[in-house]
Amino acid sequence: MLGLDSYLERNSSSLIALARRLFVSLIISFPQVTHAEFLYERVQYRVSYVDGKYIGLSATFYNVTTDVLTKPKPQFTIGFDGDMKIGYFKSTRFDESSFHIPNEVSFVEQPGKFFIYPGSVQDGSIRKFLNYLSTEQQSLVEGACRHFLDEKSIDNLLSSTTQNNRGRNFLSLSKHKYDINSLAAECVAEASKVYARDLQEMLTKLGYNLGNIDGKWGAKSRAALSKYFNDRNLPQSSEVSSNLLRQMSLELNQNKEHYLLSGSEKNSQIFSQPINLKTNLPDFAKNISEKLRAQNTIKIFKAWLGGSEFPSSPFEHRYNLFWTVFERSAGNTQASPALINLHQLNWNMNYTYTSWDDYEGIEKYLTNKRWFHEEEYGDTIAVKFWDKGYPDFLANLAVRDLTRNQAEGIMLDWWRDEGGVLRSTGLSIEQVQKARTRIAKALRNKLKKDAIILGNVGWDFNTTTTEYINGVFLELYKVPGQKEYTYSEIKKMENLLKFYDENLQEPRIIAMAPWRVSELNAPDAISPSSSVNIKYAKLFAAMSVVIPKNGYILYSDNNWDSTDQDYGNVYYDFYGFDVGKPTSGFIKSEEGVGYKEHEHGFVAYNINKSDAQIKRKSGQLIMVPAKSGLFCRDQSDKVECLSVN
Repeated sequence: MLGLDSYLERNSSSLIALARRLFVSLIISFPQVTHAEFLYERVQYRVSYVDGKYIGLSATFYNVTTDVLTKPKPQFTIGFDGDMKIGYFKSTRFDESSFHIPNEVSFVEQPGKFFIYPGSVQDGSIRKFLNYLSTEQQSLVEGACRHFLDEKSIDNLLSSTTQNNRGRNFLSLSKHKYDINSLAAECVAEASKVYARDLQEMLTKLGYNLGNIDGKWGAKSRAALSKYFNDRNLPQSSEVSSNLLRQMSLELNQNKEHYLLSGSEKNSQIFSQPINLKTNLPDFAKNISEKLRAQNTIKIFKAWLGGSEFPSSPFEHRYNLFWTVFERSAGNTQASPALINLHQLNWNMNYTYTSWDDYEGIEKYLTNKRWFHEEEYGDTIAVKFWDKGYPDFLANLAVRDLTRNQAEGIMLDWWRDEGGVLRSTGLSIEQVQKARTRIAKALRNKLKKDAIILGNVGWDFNTTTTEYINGVFLELYKVPGQKEYTYSEIKKMENLLKFYDENLQEPRIIAMAPWRVSELNAPDAISPSSSVNIKYAKLFAAMSVVIPKNGYILYSDNNWDSTDQDYGNVYYDFYGFDVGKPTSGFIKSEEGVGYKEHEHGFVAYNINKSDAQIKRKSGQLIMVPAKSGLFCRDQSDKVECLSVN
């Protein structure tokens, strides 16, 4: 059996972003649902230990009965173990306070204990453990784990007190609700499995002829089970469940034996009850609405915030939007209350060497095809995103990440049909479009209608998934060595902003990232604070304010010409300009010129090579200089505007 510390050591990177695996099995559905009965007089929740970096919680149930345990068991204990260093609860624990666990099925490093965690599921140890248990003990395990599918029970457990300051701070983190719930769901998923081979074996021993015991649930097996129900005056809608298997075992007086045969996981159909994981997803609509109301006139964002504790620079607390591949640190008190937090998921490729991309279960979808990515990122592997099971897999990952990080949505990089997607997979554009649509639909179904699903569309105009997504990242890359954008490119930016503001779903988040003016091989030759860069920063910021309903700006380093991280940027003083909420939508003055009225002023832009005049609703005539953004405040009977450079 793989040791827990060894598992953590070998898989620490993946466990930082741990996905609690719920088994997706062939589900045989029946109208009536029956769970293991688990009754008790009272339950005591407590901190059982705090030892260095580890903390243990326990729930002890008194005078317990189950569907097969009619004589009350005086007490039964289930525990959960947390790693305070990596920041989550990592395992469900059973030990001598639960029942005797012999060495041959206990944890290799701690005799008399067994831990349910991804490692013990993957190496089959959990099946060996459950198979050893008596029918009564199996019912106790399933019942106790099912107890923690209830949110109130989790709250009570996490309310346990300790005098240890580190332990107390650890227990205060809201994401532990998901930790406990997912561990419980994992336990229930395993404990409630019924293999067709086992059920066939039971029916045969009870005298029902169904032919070969082969693990395949066919007509003869269904007829035998139907006769079993009929002979006991049970409704034909009764469910194939662990409860049913335990009742059959009692009929055979086989309380000490569980009929899960060797190798049955490989050659037997599985009956599983779907487990409803309490995700504790944020109230997206409420959170996003409140944050949008709190944002100022100019909204700035950060792409791929680094893994250091947030904020890591003097102005990051002013961001209105960011995304990251890392788990967000707890207690980031300097973050703006107006900050919309997104978590990136890689949907079409996998960085096999990174911690953030080591998704549990991704192995099933990895190809042997190299992703033709930019050389700066190293080799990556193409993912079978066209696989029928992949959309639900990715959607479950999204639920996990949003729950653990209390984020408002996800970011999908390379969300387009061309480029590396086609080169690495050999698929047609039509095939990629169909796959992306299935993914977007699954994500929307899982994340509810109000969560942000934002895709990096680059320079593309694409309505393939706008039925489901409500955000885009306009990664407006330039040709390597290109000093500044051409007029046609800036015109295309304008059209992109209009296009996505018309086609996205609400709340329509559009993050615009033009690159600054720079020189090839001399990225610092033209300073970000030079007049030319300030002028372009104001032009693009004005376009992000005026055209879309919710536009965000990141005027960043030219990625091709800089050795710094992608999207290093400067906080320009004018970003603090605020004239309140808009009182109009986009108003077109002439081609390439537009403005928007606000409570205390207006913002305008002009992408043309010559000056242009706008006429405000008040009748005021305002000159907007060529290739500039204008930010103006109403002052009594006059207007005060910021310089354009």
